Amino acid sequence: MNYLDGYKDAYVKYNRNLILKYAHIEQIPPNLLAGVARIEADGKPDMWKLNTIAMRQWREQAFNLDKTRSKGSNETSTGIVAIQIRHVADMMGFDSNTLTTTDQLEIATCLQIDEFNIKMVARYLRDLILYDYPTADTKKLTKEQYIMAGSRYNRGITREKGDFS
Repeated sequence: MNYLDGYKDAYVKYNRNLILKYAHIEQIPPNLLAGVARIEADGKPDMWKLNTIAMRQWREQAFNLDKTRSKGSNETSTGIVAIQIRHVADMMGFDSNTLTTTDQLEIATCLQIDEFNIKMVARYLRDLILYDYPTADTKKLTKEQYIMAGSRYNRGITREKGDFS
């Protein structure tokens, strides 16, 4: 086992109770949330992620870029279990295209807290399951539903479900 695998395993083990808590609250399988947490916990220092946000914010302002047309600062993933700022903003009821620099940094800061991070990832996974399977029992997924939720976590919802077959 290498150091990165050890880190990922330790992260999931350390946060076991939070993973179980938020999987239960969001009515998703705990092993789906734990699996995504393990994959996404890559050990990148948070400073790198915050610097990426700052660089993208500067580029948007300097070149007057439309956040909806370019890979903007809202698409920066942050938190140990990486999740894009825009997804968290949308789940919290904000328009992710109109977030201020301060809003983005506040969300990014909140995502550095394991409990908030895991809570948002669990909610997003539930939303992704329901996107493709609106009537699904999100607690008991089929193999296909697991695969779709995992694929959608990284690829988003822009592709049609049939493209994954």
